[in-house]
Amino acid sequence: MKCPTCGAEVQPGQKYCPSCGTVQKTDQPWGSPGAPAVTEGDREISKSEFCRNHASDKTRKNIRGCAILCYISAVVTGVFAVLTNPFMFIDAGLVLGLGLGIHLKQSRVCSVILLAYGIFSCVTMLLTTGRLGSWLVILAGVFAVIYTFQLEKEYRAFQEN
Repeated sequence: MKCPTCGAEVQPGQKYCPSCGTVQKTDQPWGSPGAPAVTEGDREISKSEFCRNHASDKTRKNIRGCAILCYISAVVTGVFAVLTNPFMFIDAGLVLGLGLGIHLKQSRVCSVILLAYGIFSCVTMLLTTGRLGSWLVILAGVFAVIYTFQLEKEYRAFQEN
């Protein structure tokens, strides 16, 4: 049987589509002529699943972009760690881990920590070396906070419907 929403194959007796999460409201077979419209509102989906399937393109792409900025910053920091100071690997690992949390889990906590860490790192570098650094992490943190909170807002609105 086929899901009427996405066309994926659904096994007899399954209450929801394994591909898109559409819920079958009655005991009638999937896709049968008399089957009523289906909805996803009866099943709670994870925020990650919501982000993949239902979040606005702008929000989804900007969260991914924030994570990519984190990855770029981690690579640049890692290169400088090899050339100058091996302790910078800790900084690179932290930014990489927070970027992964933002990318894979759309974590608001990771985005706030990233922003705070970027500001702390920038101020520390400015005071110790007189140069402005970690601005890319601050930029990624600001956008990550904006768009992970936007995703949460969209997710809650989706759950209420």
